Amino acid sequence: MAFFFITHLEELSRDQVIDALWPDVTQAKGNSLFHSTAYRLRRALFRNILVHEHGFYRINPNCVYRYDMLEFRRLAKLGRGDDEDACAAREQALALYRSPFLQTCEDGWCHEIRQTLQEEMLSILLLQAQHLARRDLLPEAESLYLRALGVDSYDERGHRGVMWCRARNNDRTGAMRQFRECARILRTELDVEPSTETRALYEAIISGSSVPVLS
Repeated sequence: MAFFFITHLEELSRDQVIDALWPDVTQAKGNSLFHSTAYRLRRALFRNILVHEHGFYRINPNCVYRYDMLEFRRLAKLGRGDDEDACAAREQALALYRSPFLQTCEDGWCHEIRQTLQEEMLSILLLQAQHLARRDLLPEAESLYLRALGVDSYDERGHRGVMWCRARNNDRTGAMRQFRECARILRTELDVEPSTETRALYEAIISGSSVPVLS
């Protein structure tokens, strides 16, 4: 309940909260769960954590708190550029994100937020990896590309990033191995072949020609 309210800062009716947290219970059971959980929430945090006005509930706007999810999203927004301030924001965001949002919670509202945060995390990882790769910080960049693949193993940008870093680091064998891994995952899981862009990078690597500019 605490995470639900702090994620939804707008005013919410009791029924809205019940529908989100306990969608399969009767109205009477939902009312009981709402009030008992709100009581425990107030005991665990502080008495005035929830404000109830005109039939609606919300987090007390006067309470002081730090919510890492909101901080992550703020930093992710700041990290969309390519200057040093954006780079610093991405580094801070990457340090904050340690695991998926409420990983064990299967409620619909939680799943949607988790998916959105994972997409933002993937975007930040790829931006920061590219930023480092273009500055020839190849081991650091490769580490972030591999971390991106841990978020989404189907995203070919991560595979191309690893291939590019290894090729630039004179590890053609490692780059080709990554291409084969990319192809295996796509064929096995999605029944598709690597994209034209990924294959073009692979062919440049095996031919020994100049590696294309990282995109």
